[in-house]
Amino acid sequence: MFRFILISFLTLTGLLADGLKYDADGQLVRPENYRDWVFLGSGLGMTYGPAAVMSERPMFDTVFVSPESWKGFKATGKWPDQTVFILEIRASSSHGSINKAGYFPTDVVGIEAAVKDAKRFEGGWGYFDFPNTAPGEHVHSAKVLPKTASCYACHQTNGAVENTFVQFYPQALEIAERFNTLNAKYERPAPTPAKFYRSVVAEGWEKSARTLEAAYAKDPKGPLVQEESLNRLGYQFLASQRTGDAVAILEWTARTYPKSAVAQYSLAEALTSAGQVKRAAEAGAKACSLLVTDKSLDEARRKALTQECATRKGL
Repeated sequence: MFRFILISFLTLTGLLADGLKYDADGQLVRPENYRDWVFLGSGLGMTYGPAAVMSERPMFDTVFVSPESWKGFKATGKWPDQTVFILEIRASSSHGSINKAGYFPTDVVGIEAAVKDAKRFEGGWGYFDFPNTAPGEHVHSAKVLPKTASCYACHQTNGAVENTFVQFYPQALEIAERFNTLNAKYERPAPTPAKFYRSVVAEGWEKSARTLEAAYAKDPKGPLVQEESLNRLGYQFLASQRTGDAVAILEWTARTYPKSAVAQYSLAEALTSAGQVKRAAEAGAKACSLLVTDKSLDEARRKALTQECATRKGL
């Protein structure tokens, strides 16, 4: 029993000791085992400038938070004092091993930190950069960046919870929504496709349709209202035997993307499942007629739809 308590104590002490620590000069000591911390989220090629363009070699950003801080956040929706975040920045490559498309991370090119320490920093937050000393190696400690650094204003203005970009950490965002700790000035985005699916199930199509309309009016290129997302939701409703919801969302999709052969074909399948044979045939015929003009189709999908139209004559 004593041995178990001792091991538990040493483990916890190790976690805490490798969190917030300053050296004799007041510089933040870089945590050595931050990769064992809680993974919050990652991004590829993210940038916030008004004329931002994704680089041909985008960077991977990965954010970790100290375990005790995450435990506190899960319990309250707020970050406890002495929270430490580590941002690890890695270069990317698209050539290697069996990879044919997309990117994978390679060398660490940057390490940054954000610390909540009300007693030490004006405004409660301090930001740090651990520059390279050699490729893949970084300084052991760093002094806090001056208040003139752009990160202070950016985090204060755009953070979803306190000064943190919780909007980019899906699990943390759900916790903040549950505890209602999102900053008042933070503008909530449209729901993700998964959240929208749950809202349709819980609140019905009529109310959810208004959410969909608002999301499209605000950002026609948003993830929820993209044709592929809507089409996938339609088939998920069909798989869940929610045929009415499938027809409703695929009708909305067909209206919103009137030049899409796939939208019409998917609607035809939903209508067939709903027993609306005449309307299904009309949608199927329209899908086949759009094959000639729909420039968004890739070769594989065009071939599949062409074969379907040839064998079934528009469903």
